[in-house]
Amino acid sequence: MKLAHVRLLAPNIHECFLFYRDAIGLEVRYGDETTPFAEFATGGRQLRA
Repeated sequence: MKLAHVRLLAPNIHECFLFYRDAIGLEVRYGDETTPFAEFATGGRQLRA
């Protein structure tokens, strides 16, 4: 069994999106600060927030 992705639920997607994109520097695969969720590239895995 492999871990395919991790999904984090947060009360403020706008702040979370900006943090993962700008502060951590993750590449955005889907979404932006206005969508209900976003997906980020994290090397061989994906992070969905």
